[in-house]
Amino acid sequence: MVTDPMKPKTTGLKIISVVLAILLWFYVMNQGQLSARQNVMDVDLHYRFVAEGLTVDGPSTVAVRLWGVFQEPDRIEAYVDMTDIGEGTHNLPVHIEPVTGAMFTRVEPDRIDVVVRKTRQHIVAIDHEVIQNPPAGNEILDIMVSPDNCLVKGDDEAINQVRTVVCQVNLAQASDVAIFNVPLIARDVNGNLVTEGIRLVPEQVQVVAVIKETIATQTVPLRPNLVGQPAEGFELGTVKLETETITLVGNAIRVQPITEIQTDPLDLEGRAESFTETVSITLPEGIQGYPEQVQISVEIVSSEPQQEE
Repeated sequence: MVTDPMKPKTTGLKIISVVLAILLWFYVMNQGQLSARQNVMDVDLHYRFVAEGLTVDGPSTVAVRLWGVFQEPDRIEAYVDMTDIGEGTHNLPVHIEPVTGAMFTRVEPDRIDVVVRKTRQHIVAIDHEVIQNPPAGNEILDIMVSPDNCLVKGDDEAINQVRTVVCQVNLAQASDVAIFNVPLIARDVNGNLVTEGIRLVPEQVQVVAVIKETIATQTVPLRPNLVGQPAEGFELGTVKLETETITLVGNAIRVQPITEIQTDPLDLEGRAESFTETVSITLPEGIQGYPEQVQISVEIVSSEPQQEE
């Protein structure tokens, strides 16, 4: 048998192709991270290059199927190119950014219907809502929001749902002048959140809260604080204070529980005659009192029985 020198020798090539296919299969099975759990996943669908003044209504996710050797494809990006797409209903292709290590990718569905509408907008005043009051003994003097208006953008149906735009203010840890940034939220007529189909500009505002102590005034009895004993053969008689009450001013939490105040100690030790003395009044920290000192008249009398003449 004579071999035709012009006939291609393909047998060897076929054998090499089979061997390479087997080796590739072993590599994928043994070295890659592909699994049934990983090769099909839902990903967010983005609409790129939407023209100014337009809004897109369409699916928010698509399913992506991958084959190949890849490591945890956690950054798969699916998108629809909206370049030069105007108002109306359109059937557009879905694209996927290349995934490192994936030999093949497929998106389901690969085309979607989208509705493009003109964006409407209107200005809404921003209300603040205190969800947590300042610590006990403090009160809100003022709250300022900047800016005090926001722009609500979206399609007619979504914007018509918005009745109020608010920033929720938590003052649980606030004191003096507190400044912080707070995100805005939109609500409908029933107080429910409106999130779909709208955009708030800006998305957050600066809040300045002025907090002050809650000041209380209270008048309570003033008592003398007498220590020590008069000299032998003498005893304490009447004690009179120039004023028997004191007016306290301070944080309500500290002032309100007080039912009486004592003067600083007045020493009677060894006293054998009556006297008058000015005594200071020391108050708890953060509380002021009026008067700050008081005159006390103390009577010292003999404890021995008087002899009759």
